[in-house]
Amino acid sequence: MNQNKILALLCISFCIFQISQATQKDAYVLSYLWPVYENYSGDKEFTKQDFPFFDGSNFAINYFYPLPDQSYVCSPPICNNHHTFNATNIKEKDYIYLEKYFLRFGQNNSQTSQDLWKNYGSCYNHSQTQYFHAMSQAHQKLNVVEALKAENIVPSEEIIYERSQIQKALSKKLNGLMPDLFCSKFTIDQEKGESYSYLRRFEIYFDKDLNPTQSTYLCTYEYCPDKIKIPPFKF
Repeated sequence: MNQNKILALLCISFCIFQISQATQKDAYVLSYLWPVYENYSGDKEFTKQDFPFFDGSNFAINYFYPLPDQSYVCSPPICNNHHTFNATNIKEKDYIYLEKYFLRFGQNNSQTSQDLWKNYGSCYNHSQTQYFHAMSQAHQKLNVVEALKAENIVPSEEIIYERSQIQKALSKKLNGLMPDLFCSKFTIDQEKGESYSYLRRFEIYFDKDLNPTQSTYLCTYEYCPDKIKIPPFKF
């Protein structure tokens, strides 16, 4: 085999590898977070400092990462520790949006923003501009608060909902997908004789066109029981 054929085969192999990598990593996992939940000690885990512009009009963004191999889906690898975050790479409209919804995002804490990019964005095949734009666009695909409100599910200190109620309400906005819900603070109401947990988060896969495709694997032991509370927004 002459040198030109060898080079051609190497080029083809490299291109196939790049295409397969792009196909794999042009899908995403978005974690929706309700930052008002309480931990097992009854304390709020987030403060106004974590979400300085959050107003409770939608669930927040816990994380957003390119879909890794299934073996890493519960613990996605850090791909490039030296891929530096630069806020100027983000479109102004996306930056303002993410300041409102993305956990601890913003110039007020540059180290945190760097860590967010390093942990979740550095596996992305494209630019930081595209990554953060994809994140904001994916999040806008589903307003969780409005989806729940349409089915008469609203944050409340008093009302306890069935897990299936919440899942079905979200399913109507997710092309029939039934997301797994993660909870915290398992509580027993002695007077009413019932137990419940606080809704914490859920995750959704998006394809490369940012269409929801399926729910993710359960990666923790925070799976919600049948009874759930969604505490009202306040910091």
